[in-house]
Amino acid sequence: MEVHTLKILKDSKRDAQVITDPQKLEYILKEYVGNTPLGIRNTEPVVHATPKGMEKSDEYGYVLLLEFPADYPVPNQLTLFKTLKRQMEFDCELIEEGTNGVKMRVLEVRIDTNPRKQGRLINPDDSIVSSNFYISKNKIDMNPMWYSVSNRVIFHEEEKRLSARIAGLKIREMNPIDNRWESKILKKAKQGFIVTDLKEAKILWEQDILGTSKSIELPKIADEAVEAMRKMALDEGLKSAIYYPILYTNLQQQTFPIGYLYLESKEKELTKQDMQTLKEAAEEVLKRIKDANTIFLKERQAIVNIGLGGALLKITDPEFQQYILNRNEMVFDVIFKMQQPLRFYAEIKHIRQKDTGELYVGVEFKGLVYSEHSGMTSFERLKEYIEYMVQKGAPYEAPIAS
Repeated sequence: MEVHTLKILKDSKRDAQVITDPQKLEYILKEYVGNTPLGIRNTEPVVHATPKGMEKSDEYGYVLLLEFPADYPVPNQLTLFKTLKRQMEFDCELIEEGTNGVKMRVLEVRIDTNPRKQGRLINPDDSIVSSNFYISKNKIDMNPMWYSVSNRVIFHEEEKRLSARIAGLKIREMNPIDNRWESKILKKAKQGFIVTDLKEAKILWEQDILGTSKSIELPKIADEAVEAMRKMALDEGLKSAIYYPILYTNLQQQTFPIGYLYLESKEKELTKQDMQTLKEAAEEVLKRIKDANTIFLKERQAIVNIGLGGALLKITDPEFQQYILNRNEMVFDVIFKMQQPLRFYAEIKHIRQKDTGELYVGVEFKGLVYSEHSGMTSFERLKEYIEYMVQKGAPYEAPIAS
């Protein structure tokens, strides 16, 4: 069997108890190691070492006598693991190789703080695949520092393009520390509005004008906003204005305005048709922002194993490999054979590279992107599919009680 070593490219710090105390080490090694095989981290397929005994040395402390496969070149240092209800890892250092086995000094033991609640369905025949990946090129969130130069450039270019057909159109960037009166309203309402009469501060909401959803609780218009509108009428001679947000939804499914389009008029009261025009223009700008900030990859990639908590993906597509290395999250579909896709938002926990180029990417499911029309969520359907495949005899690695 050909064994490959995996190079660690990304490894999120796990919440684990680190044990170096000699008495505790002795207890753990005697209680949990036994003679059952231990996996060697970062090998593919996973190589196992079989414990043959343990001894205590004044020079080296606790030493394990291990038997490795004959064709496996034992490195000077390695990490062994055992998957119980909590993952256990043993950092070891080579002391000597002999005819009776390999002696390795145990440097420390790590035990995951959080128990592993779900098992994993092993997928040897590629009957489960991943596809339709959405990865952000640039992080856009609600942090005051989110704003990227590329978005600012896009706003400038789109304002120039759109104003050629919509006279007077302006686009303004927006962020969480923006204190303009219209920005405060747009952040809360998340919909456009017309000020039909600035002098009277008379507002009509998009949901009433265009018949959009009324699920959002509309904000109360602050006195300072009323004063600002009246000042615009008196100082600038403006009669009416429209403000329409550019609403961005990130991978975590948070929706917030990143900018807005606006029209101001001195001659006439702006109308429903003007609102519709700005709505369509905002959709054009949003598409440009999404195209600039999000990568979509349709290619199917293998799933090595999967559970309710997450999955291990095998990534072979060169373009995908290029983008995923510096990303922390993504959205993708899990596809069981002959079934509708299940879409998840996932956090990338670790990435390892095989010496032949493939990436093994461990992800943790953090949430749903949508619920299925059947009324079941993606998590509920995933649980149902896994249970069905286990009943049909698919390989399943269940948590072992410690």
